[in-house]
Amino acid sequence: MISNATIGKLQKLLQGEFLPYSALGEIFRDELIAEGLLTIQVNGSRRRVRVTRSDALLTYLSNQYEEFRGMDKELIMQD
Repeated sequence: MISNATIGKLQKLLQGEFLPYSALGEIFRDELIAEGLLTIQVNGSRRRVRVTRSDALLTYLSNQYEEFRGMDKELIMQD
């Protein structure tokens, strides 16, 4: 189950925003990185994550997590 806070963070990622590396839970973040859905950007001591392909992330989330099943891409992409 994904929390509402995490869903909000995923929406930001789907909209092309960067998030601090620590913003998502370690296991969840590492899962998305291992699947090639997130990339890490390092700037000095700061690390941020960004989606590699929004459509691929949305498909993955829909397949893996019930909270995203049946959601329209346009609905998720809204502010």
